[in-house]
Amino acid sequence: MIKSANDDARRHSPISLFEAGPAPVAVRIQLLGGFRVLINERAVPQTAWRLGKARSLIQLLCLTPGHRLHREQIMDLFWPDLAPKAAAGNFYQVVHAARRALGAQDATLDQSAPIVHLRQQVVVLEPPGHLWIDVDAFTQAAASARQSSDPAICRAAIEHYRGDLLPEYPYDEWLVERRHALRDMLVTLLFHEARLHEQQADDSAARAALRQIIEHEPTNEQAHADLMRLLARAGQPALALDQYRQLRETLDRELGEEPGEAITRRSKEIASAVPTSNAGNQAKARGNLKEPLTSFVGRRRELTSVLSVVRQHRIVTLTGAGGCGKTRLALSAADALAAAFPDGVWLLELAALAEPALVLKTAATALGVTEQPERSLEATLIDALQGRSLLIVLDNCEHLLDACASFCTAILEACPRIHILATSRERLHVAGEQAWRVPSLSLPEAEASSPEQLEQSEAIQLFVERAHLAQPGFAVNAETASDVAAICRRLDGIPLAIELAAARVDVMDVGQIARRLDDALRLLTEGNRSGSRRHQTLRAALDWGYGLLTDAQQSTLNRLSVFAGSWTLAAAEATLSGDGLASADVQERVLQLAERSLVQIEQAGTETRYRLLEVVRQYASERLADSMRQHPGAGDTVRQRHAAYYARLAESIEEILRGPEQATGLNRLDVEIENLRAALTWADEARDATLGLQLC
Repeated sequence: MIKSANDDARRHSPISLFEAGPAPVAVRIQLLGGFRVLINERAVPQTAWRLGKARSLIQLLCLTPGHRLHREQIMDLFWPDLAPKAAAGNFYQVVHAARRALGAQDATLDQSAPIVHLRQQVVVLEPPGHLWIDVDAFTQAAASARQSSDPAICRAAIEHYRGDLLPEYPYDEWLVERRHALRDMLVTLLFHEARLHEQQADDSAARAALRQIIEHEPTNEQAHADLMRLLARAGQPALALDQYRQLRETLDRELGEEPGEAITRRSKEIASAVPTSNAGNQAKARGNLKEPLTSFVGRRRELTSVLSVVRQHRIVTLTGAGGCGKTRLALSAADALAAAFPDGVWLLELAALAEPALVLKTAATALGVTEQPERSLEATLIDALQGRSLLIVLDNCEHLLDACASFCTAILEACPRIHILATSRERLHVAGEQAWRVPSLSLPEAEASSPEQLEQSEAIQLFVERAHLAQPGFAVNAETASDVAAICRRLDGIPLAIELAAARVDVMDVGQIARRLDDALRLLTEGNRSGSRRHQTLRAALDWGYGLLTDAQQSTLNRLSVFAGSWTLAAAEATLSGDGLASADVQERVLQLAERSLVQIEQAGTETRYRLLEVVRQYASERLADSMRQHPGAGDTVRQRHAAYYARLAESIEEILRGPEQATGLNRLDVEIENLRAALTWADEARDATLGLQLC
C-alpha cells in the first residue's frame, strides 16, 4: 500500500485495520473469502456486473499498487489475441460497465466524481470518499503485528483474513502467486501468535493458533510437531499421538509421503512415555457406542475434517438436511476419537424425547449418574463429570434446541475436559459452537459412464453396498450403470434416500426405480424396521422436519417448490413477495429455512444461489397442492410471479447475447435454464401467449 504525507492522498489510501477516523468509509471491497463491494454499507448486487470483465477489472485494480493500470496493460491481459482496435473497443465497454456497476448504487455519492476514473489512458480506482480493501488492510495489519509482542494485535490482524484470495477463481494464473503469498503471510502470523502465547504461558491459546495453521495447511509438519509438543506437555499424550496419526494420514492421502524423521522420532518418544495400562488404551471399552450393523461408506474427507474440528473445538454441531447422514458421521468420528478420551465416548439419543426436561435425565442415565434428594439433577451431573475427560455425542437436537443449548452450556462451563459432538438440523447457538454442515455423498462425474468410473462416486458405492444386502450378487454393469447413476443424481446423494431406493432392488429392477423417482415419496416407503420410525420412510423423515417449522416457514417452503433447480434471492423476493409479504421478510424466511437445512446454499462463481433438494422440492410441492385445494388460486399466483420474473430475465439475457459478452450470457442461460423451462411450461398451461413469447 502506498502512503502519502499530504492529507489529500491519505484520503484515498486504504484505511488501516487499527484506524478509527471520523470519516465514513465510502467504498469497501472484499477479496478474501470471495468478491464483494459495498458502497456506503450497501452491497453491489451480482446482477449489477453486466460484464464479467468489468468485475475482473475492479479486482485487478484492487491488487495493483496504487490501484491504477494503463490501458495497454489491461488490453494485453484481457484480450491478448485481439487486434488493437477491437481490444480498445472492448476496453472502453468494460470501463463503462465497471463505472455503471459501481456508480449507480448510492444516490448520496457525488455522481460527478465516479469511483473508477480514466485519466490519460490510465484507469484509476479512486472513490470520492475513503477506499478500504481487505487485502491492503490485512497486509498492513500483518506487518504491524509481526513487530509486536502483543498476541491480541496478532489476533486482530488474523481475524481480518476471511478466506483465501478470490477462491471462486482457483486456476486464474494472475491470482495464484498472490493467493499463496497472502496465505503464507497468514501462516507466518499464526506461528508468531502461537510463540507469543507460549511465552506468556498460555498454551491453550497457542494450541488454538497451531490448529488454525493446520486447518489452512493440513500438511504443515512444523505446526503438527509444535502442537504435539504442547499436548504432551499438557499431559495429553493420547491427543498428541492422535495428532501424529492425523498428519500421517493426510500426507499419505494428499502427497503419498510419510512424516519426516524428526516428528516420527518425537511420536515414538511420546508413545514410549505412556504406561501400557494408560486409560487411553482402554477407552475403546468405555462408553456406550454400539457396533454398527452396516458398513460406513465413503466420507473419508468429511471424517478427517470432522475429527480435526472436534479436536479444535469443545462443541461441534453437525448440521444438514434430514437423511444426509449426520448421525452416522458423528458416530464414526466418535469411534475414531475414543482413544483420545480416557473416560469414554457417550451417546445420548434424543429423537424419541418429547419433553425438554428429559435431556438431563437421559444424560444422567447414560452416564450412570443417580439423582440425589434436595439437589438439582444438573448440579449432581456436573459434580460427577468434573475432572473427567470424555466425549458426549448429542444426537438429534433439533426439536429440543433450548434444552440442549442449556445442557451444553452448563457442562462446558463447569467441565473443561469434556467435548460435545451434536447433530441437529440447525445449530444450537451455544457460545464457542462450531457448526459443520454435512454434505450429500459425492455424485458421479457428468462424463462418467463405465461401471469403474461410476464406482468412484460415494453415492454409487452406497447404493451398490445396500442393494447387495437386498439382492446378493447385485453389481453395477454396462446395462445398469446409467440407471444407477440416474437414481443417485435424482436423489441428490442423500444417504437415506439412496438406501431406501437400494432396498427396492429385490422387487424392481434399477430401470423401474429410476423411472418412478418423479414420485420418490411414494416409492421410497419401506426402510429398516430396526431404525427410528422417521428413518423408515423418506416421507416420515421430511414430516419430522416440516413439523418443526412455523406456519410462515411452512408456507414459504411450499411456495419455493415452484423453482426448478437453483435460484437467487432476488428471484425468491420477486416470486414470493406480495399479499402483505415484504421482500425483506422473504429473505429472512429463506435464510431461516437454510438455517434449518431445508434450503441449500451454493456458490456459482461469485453469485450466491439457493435450491431445494429434489425430494424436499417434491414434498413441498405436494404441500403447496394441498394448500391450493383449500385456497384455490394461491399456487397459481406464485407460479405467475415466477414466470413473470423469468420472462424479464430472459429478455435481459437476450440483450447480453447480442453484445460482446456472449459467453457471459450463455453461462447465465445455462444456470437459469431449468427455471426458464418451468416458467414456459406454466405460461403454456395458463394459455398466456404474451408471457410465452417473452420466454421463447
